[in-house]
Amino acid sequence: FSMWKAADPGHHCNQGEGPLAVDGHDTLLTASGEEALTSPSADHSAAKSLDRGEPLGHPEDLIGAQGGPKRRPRVLSGEGFPDNTKMTIHMVTHTSKKPYVCDQCMKHFSTSFNLKKHMRTHSGEKPYSCDQCMTRFGTSYNLKKHMRTHSGEKPYSCDQCMTRFGTSYNLRIHMKTHTGEKPYSCDQCMKRFIQNSSLKMHMRTHSAERAYRCDQCMRRFSTSYSLQFHMRTHSGEKPYRCDQCMKRFRQNSVLKDHTRTHSGEKPFGCAQCMKRFGRSSTLKIHMRTHSGEKPCVSMFYSLK
Repeated sequence: FSMWKAADPGHHCNQGEGPLAVDGHDTLLTASGEEALTSPSADHSAAKSLDRGEPLGHPEDLIGAQGGPKRRPRVLSGEGFPDNTKMTIHMVTHTSKKPYVCDQCMKHFSTSFNLKKHMRTHSGEKPYSCDQCMTRFGTSYNLKKHMRTHSGEKPYSCDQCMTRFGTSYNLRIHMKTHTGEKPYSCDQCMKRFIQNSSLKMHMRTHSAERAYRCDQCMRRFSTSYSLQFHMRTHSGEKPYRCDQCMKRFRQNSVLKDHTRTHSGEKPFGCAQCMKRFGRSSTLKIHMRTHSGEKPCVSMFYSLK
């Protein structure tokens, strides 16, 4: 395999700040900063990725740990492929041209690599497995993200409250809690949401759609997550454990709330009186002391 090197500065794309490097197999390549190309192992790593038909990076890798963009990656140039071919393949990312078509759902893709990944959603193929819990994934990138749930690694940090996240996507969602941005609105009750997925779940409260059913008690749920959580009430499974007192929990979010009883951390602050709380739900209840809002009876009993 020929060694890869930094391209002639004269060969560049003027269409934006996106990843520029493309291999000879229609696969978009990215490098997350100059350091990715200057280390002794960079060439070897690139060669291995190409042999497997994998991209060198992922769009998330172009977002810094503080939520801002990283430096624009250099173009990689490989011997054996004409420059104009690589540039032509890359330019597809700036146009609407998507020549690769899924023969099952007719969805179009700009690269054969992306089509190959998409086909796994139809076949159910999950070639990448976690060696700790045996969960399987369709892409190596999703496996990499999953491994952070075991290692506890959270490379992305909010510059306003210092809360850390395992993915840049979760950081971006979190930042909306500071800005108050809620771009998704329900067209029936005008309630607004930070995420489109939250809006979709909310819409089921209007349609009464409950597509997920427990095969043990026949209870139905509007989301697969709610069903998965419910199933633990039958199995008794509590996969999340506090490493300080060994108490176990069914949900990771409940474990996170619990660990704050040990650390004393109170990340949720009232904007009106500056009082701080360990749980967002406690902050919401507190906010009613300012607004005068009285919870409905069903909510009152759910809190008891």
